[in-house]
Amino acid sequence: MRRTLIAFAVMAVFAVSLFAGGSNESASSGPSGNLVLYSSANDEEYYMIVDAFQAKYPNIDIQVVQGGTGELLARELAEAENPQADVQFGGLSYSHSVTHADLWEEYVSPNNEKLPEAFKSANGKVTLKSLNLQVLLVNKALEEETGITITSLEDILRPELKGKISFADPNLGSTAYKWLTTLLYVEGNGDPESEEAWGYVEKLIQNLDGKLANSTGTAHRSVKDGEYVVGFTSESNANSYLAEGFGDVVRVVIPTEGTTAPSYGVAIIKNCKNLENAKLFIDFIISDEAQAIYADSSFRPANTEFKNTRDYFIDISTVKLFAEDNDYVSENQQAILDKFNNLWAKYN
Repeated sequence: MRRTLIAFAVMAVFAVSLFAGGSNESASSGPSGNLVLYSSANDEEYYMIVDAFQAKYPNIDIQVVQGGTGELLARELAEAENPQADVQFGGLSYSHSVTHADLWEEYVSPNNEKLPEAFKSANGKVTLKSLNLQVLLVNKALEEETGITITSLEDILRPELKGKISFADPNLGSTAYKWLTTLLYVEGNGDPESEEAWGYVEKLIQNLDGKLANSTGTAHRSVKDGEYVVGFTSESNANSYLAEGFGDVVRVVIPTEGTTAPSYGVAIIKNCKNLENAKLFIDFIISDEAQAIYADSSFRPANTEFKNTRDYFIDISTVKLFAEDNDYVSENQQAILDKFNNLWAKYN
């Protein structure tokens, strides 16, 4: 069956047809029809999951529109009266089930019961598929030129790094917003409203020297490509470079002060045209089959019964983790962004 990939970049549209081989269903039986995904997943996650789903359901014609999480959410809001997609794949956290509740169909997969209690769907809106530490990605050669070794969030504030830090605009994507809230919880020692928390953010803004990436993808790629010394990103994005053999170019840093481990998920778009196929995709992504695929990748599966097989994963039990109040960061998202934007305007 044909899978069509449509990528959006600076208002240009590119389409390419791909084919997936292998099947668990005969060509003349099983579910059929269409499935349209809005995806902010990186290439590794996209291909490993969509290829496996296509192989399982070869009679379903999959069309994929790729973009940043914020971009895709804006499209969904604009299309609410006439949805053009069935599922948002990637980039969604628990907070989106609160802040964008009206966008999603309520659906709890039978496979939800297999997940640990902390990762089960709280309200049937967003299904959590993987968890992702917030990490720093460092360009080794550029780091050596600065004469410092980056191990902590405090290091990011050093004058040697001014203008050499890649941080994505938290207004434009879920991972970027998650890094903002991570900084507030870590630097506030659990209190995101404290003077210490926002004091760190203010100092970071000054050290960014007027530079904000337009997406988390741009942030980590610019570090790998040698444009910036260090970037704020997610573990899966950073680990993908190690998986691709770029370990001599970049290294992954979990800040000594600690970090967070947010969960990311998928959701069915309300009033979508292919509801049953959308449910199949949700069922699949948290099935044992798909969670095993996640475990053998650059991602940590939401079902923690499946252990990561790649040797570059850091034992999560050795990491100082801060738990965010999901309701707080969801309900106060605009207020948090407004405060960030006011600080940004103060120095830029």
